[in-house]
Amino acid sequence: MTPLQPPDCYYFSAAEGWAALGSYSDALAELERLSRPLQDHPDVLLLRWHICAKLKEWTACIEVGWRLVAAAPDQLASWQNYANSLFYAKRYQDAFDALFPAIEKFPAEWSIPYNLACYVCQMDKLDEAQSWFKMALSLGDADQVKKQALSDPDLGPLKKTILAM
Repeated sequence: MTPLQPPDCYYFSAAEGWAALGSYSDALAELERLSRPLQDHPDVLLLRWHICAKLKEWTACIEVGWRLVAAAPDQLASWQNYANSLFYAKRYQDAFDALFPAIEKFPAEWSIPYNLACYVCQMDKLDEAQSWFKMALSLGDADQVKKQALSDPDLGPLKKTILAM
């Protein structure tokens, strides 16, 4: 990934600062100052995605997430942010379809089957959700994954099953 050069690195840094302060409109304005070719830089897209997520602008997150996957397909966060955008827009099947290919790219990453379990759980496909969750348990620290799941409302319908595991 090519590092940002002046003056773009200054605009990006200012955008990070504004975002850290919770001034998201100022952060977005700083990102708009970046040169056009850098609008699709993975770091820029990731920051833009996080700002839009803080604002709960899921339609914008979906568009930025799609661009992020195209710009940085080898970064797990690209796939997860795009899929989560769709999930928060209550497009559960689309979220599943968006994240599913990441299993082959990141076969050892427990968070992928965990998120897939969340997505299908919201579609009331509880047997499938349980299968994905079991895969997450096998890939991650089972105690930590289980602990997270028990406080995750997206897996609420599986709570009794998770407790029994």
